[in-house]
Amino acid sequence: MSNTRMITCIITCCLVAAGVQAIAQNGPPAQAGPPGGLGVNVVNTPLPVTVTNPTIPPSTVSVGNPAALAAANAQALRGTPVSFDLQNSQVGSGYTYSVPAGQRLVIEYVSGACSSLFTSGSPTFFGNPNIIVTTGGVQHGHNFNLPMPFLNMPSSAAVFPQFFGHVVKIYADPGTTVINEGPCQMTLAGQLVSP
Repeated sequence: MSNTRMITCIITCCLVAAGVQAIAQNGPPAQAGPPGGLGVNVVNTPLPVTVTNPTIPPSTVSVGNPAALAAANAQALRGTPVSFDLQNSQVGSGYTYSVPAGQRLVIEYVSGACSSLFTSGSPTFFGNPNIIVTTGGVQHGHNFNLPMPFLNMPSSAAVFPQFFGHVVKIYADPGTTVINEGPCQMTLAGQLVSP
């Protein structure tokens, strides 16, 4: 073995021995983290959960604290659920909804269908879906987008429905009227709440 290799081997062995001795005297290196350590302290009281699964159906699941669940449901559903249809305004009737006096209408979902006429490979829309509501004493129009037209349009004339659906949050004052101003049939869903 050459002198250089032997000296390198001796120095490496000495450094390893010194490192082992230093670790043995001082202990392992300190862990990084917050001053109080990495422990987790749970300070709230969890709701009890009881699950009963008898061998014969029906199974029963009881999620603790029914009063807290009822309060959460009442807050989520502050009012009376309501859903109604508004016909095409060109039909002549059934295209309005009267909000009851003493209650505000909160519209949360609007869906429906509009007809499109396809001739010579291009669509002709009869109109966009829109409603008129009174909020804060002022009438406002709300328009809803239709999806992209069909990619494979027919070569001869045909009428096709364009369906739509939108999650919304629209308010209508008590005692006012919601009007379907467009040529589309719509269904609106939401809640009647006390103002």
